[in-house]
Amino acid sequence: MNNITYSEINSNQKQVLVKTFFGDFSVVEIINVWKSDIATGKLRTAHSGAILDFTNATLRMNLSSDIAKLVSYLESVPAYFNGFKFAVIMHTPSQVTIPYVVERTNNSFKSKTFYTLEAGKQWILK
Repeated sequence: MNNITYSEINSNQKQVLVKTFFGDFSVVEIINVWKSDIATGKLRTAHSGAILDFTNATLRMNLSSDIAKLVSYLESVPAYFNGFKFAVIMHTPSQVTIPYVVERTNNSFKSKTFYTLEAGKQWILK
């Protein structure tokens, strides 16, 4: 069963959303989660970034078409994601490819893959 837990980091006048994923997630599910987060106020324009912990989850995505869908969605909501930082936490080498490809595309947001939550937090807060 898919599950996501939420927490928040407030430091140096920056707010960071922390999402920990459990289970298998497709691109459609990821997009729907972001839509729900906006609708319910879990994601606010005051957030400067999000730490996405996938160490207990698997992303089921096609490298080209699904990544294009995800990037297109994020670009379509500039009030939330323009200048936003995504710190993606992953431990499985095969899964790191997905955020790495997103990281290398030219977007209005920044994305970087980390092995630890603390490293991702430091990157967003700097």
